[in-house]
Amino acid sequence: MNPNNPHSTSISVDTVDKVLCRIDFLIENCRLLAARRLYDKLLRLVDISKNCSDIESIRCKLDTRKSQLDQLVLRSDEIQRIIGECSNNYDNWTLGSEMFGVRSYYRVEEDGLLCVRMEGIQDIPIFEQIAVFYECSLYKEWVPFCKQSDLLKKISHPELVFHTAVSTPFMVRDMVLHAYASDCMMEHGAIAFMGRSVEEFEGVKIPPHPNPFFGCRADVKMLCGVVSIISPSTAKTVIIVKVNPRLALPQTIINFVMRQMAGVFLYFMQKQALRVASDPDCAHAMNVRANSDFYKNFLLPNVRAYCQLRGWEQVTIPVLGNEGIAIPGKDYSRPDLYEDTDCLLTDTAPNSEIHSFEKCTNTRENVSIENNNAREAMSSEL
Repeated sequence: MNPNNPHSTSISVDTVDKVLCRIDFLIENCRLLAARRLYDKLLRLVDISKNCSDIESIRCKLDTRKSQLDQLVLRSDEIQRIIGECSNNYDNWTLGSEMFGVRSYYRVEEDGLLCVRMEGIQDIPIFEQIAVFYECSLYKEWVPFCKQSDLLKKISHPELVFHTAVSTPFMVRDMVLHAYASDCMMEHGAIAFMGRSVEEFEGVKIPPHPNPFFGCRADVKMLCGVVSIISPSTAKTVIIVKVNPRLALPQTIINFVMRQMAGVFLYFMQKQALRVASDPDCAHAMNVRANSDFYKNFLLPNVRAYCQLRGWEQVTIPVLGNEGIAIPGKDYSRPDLYEDTDCLLTDTAPNSEIHSFEKCTNTRENVSIENNNAREAMSSEL
């Protein structure tokens, strides 16, 4: 530090290496917002360390990671927008229907396409709900009119490319989607996800349309959502979808049908999650036990750690058998994942640059209170 400038800071190549390794770890574990926060702080420190002897080496290191870090910036921005869009703000949304405890809202976008929002608060196990979302190859087991669903490529735990086809008496439409998720539990008490149609994807063989003579592929402009965790067995789920079905029908008719059908999706998802929790022989349950790398080694420790962090009772997860039984008194914490992610830079950063973990925690608590209030309001009105 320059004694003539108490706010000046220098940063070493070794520190940058450690921070980049930490960012890699956070990305691999779906904590995109935490990784972005740490990356932004690193950039600020590099910017104010222009006279550092290692500055050129440091910038070179960042340049070699540009593609990955640019993707982090893009996706973290997108996740923040999704969380804002799925908040309890209903400006520009019109209530379309209420059924099975699910509300559906809609709005017409500038391009004339309908954007539908469906939401509900469910008393269903969170672990099993995530399993129903994650097992895209089993959508045909529970999504209405879905006749085909296949996982095309697993890029990482939170990132998938999949194909699904919907068939009704008057149309056949399929979609190829790329989707990813982010663990925003520490920041917002929620899991957020984003998906959209892709025409091609590196390393993926895109399947042909199921009926190329009498149909075409739907274009999903946006399929995003937020699952806000209220307790180990309760969550508020908000899903927003904007799709061009490419049907030779008036848009007003398409909009009417989509408004009426939107809430049905969330209802059937809830039913399937309850089935996974109660039927150890169903297809989802068997997939969960077969994919121990994701469910046992990745998802389960994170669920246990977050429950302990919040002071919630550890619940039994029947689908995992004996491995789903919580051990009383066991320490399930994950300090490697849920620690203050900026600690690597606190020794060199000016005080104004240091992230406040307390502020982050307060934000999460406020979100939880907001969701509980929403639940009480929704229950009283239904």
